[in-house]
Amino acid sequence: LIGAGVPSLRPDMSSAASPPVGLDTAVEMTVARGMLYPLVWPVYRHLSTWSTLALAAAAVACGWRYGQPRHRPVYAGGIAILAVVSLVLVSCRGEIATYLGGYRSTFPDRYFYGQNLVATLVMVVFAADVTERLRGRPRLAWLPAAALVGFAALAAWREPVWRLSDSQFRLEGHDCFEQNARQAIHERRFVDARWRPDPHGEFVAIVVQRGITKPLVLPRGAVARSLEMCGAAVTAIPAVKTP
Repeated sequence: LIGAGVPSLRPDMSSAASPPVGLDTAVEMTVARGMLYPLVWPVYRHLSTWSTLALAAAAVACGWRYGQPRHRPVYAGGIAILAVVSLVLVSCRGEIATYLGGYRSTFPDRYFYGQNLVATLVMVVFAADVTERLRGRPRLAWLPAAALVGFAALAAWREPVWRLSDSQFRLEGHDCFEQNARQAIHERRFVDARWRPDPHGEFVAIVVQRGITKPLVLPRGAVARSLEMCGAAVTAIPAVKTP
């Protein structure tokens, strides 16, 4: 962050501030979805605030007790990274809580990939530490590696990465982006580059997400051309004002 420059909390083009996040939602976003998800995903939808905090405390205690002392900086660094990323996420993207909905959904997953990768790395290091402690017990030393492989295989079987047909992106109207885009054009929801209403604006604001009033702003000309390619009649679109 220091090298790249700390970004502003919200883009200049958006006038909407990040909505406030309560304690329960913050625990869900940061601890359950961000930190523990690679470990608790089979029972994620059955978690609550207190069970999440209890699992987090148990995970920290196990890491400190059974992890190798030389790897404690790795554990501490991983937790610090997760804490910083979670703090930024809660501060800048509070609207994500609407999607998660009290442990009912994991969408949008893209905001948690980095955190989950760091948490997975910490899990692998811990498994290696436990394997080292069990080195004198050949019958048990293979258990940590087998647990990781089995967990990954179960995840691939239950939540295959190639299943793209079942979108979790919830749309307004008839759950059809084309219809929503056509309606936005018809109702002349045009804005300028700073999202201010402008009848001659070069962008169109399309409200597509249920429960989220923040629109999806796209280039107006591109939307019109896409609708024409889809066979949708686009009428009454005045020319964009040029300087």
